[in-house]
Amino acid sequence: MIGCEKLMTNQKGWGLQTLTCLRYCRIQNSDVESFPNDSIFPPSLEILTLGNHPNLWTLNYKGLQNLTSLRHLTIELPSATVTA
Repeated sequence: MIGCEKLMTNQKGWGLQTLTCLRYCRIQNSDVESFPNDSIFPPSLEILTLGNHPNLWTLNYKGLQNLTSLRHLTIELPSATVTA
């Protein structure tokens, strides 16, 4: 999902948590300050990349705690990239 500023306001409405085979997700170019607001991803997600979110200040652990298969998280900030 790239350049979807308005989409970020209804994260739960995406329905990603119902995609039981989703393994990779990249979300890029939004003005979100905190992400995710809820558990919006399915537990099957293995790779999550958040790219170019210049206003991103916090990651909500409650929105990520159900990601039992997550093995790679990349956060690309305008001046740095954080990988865990």
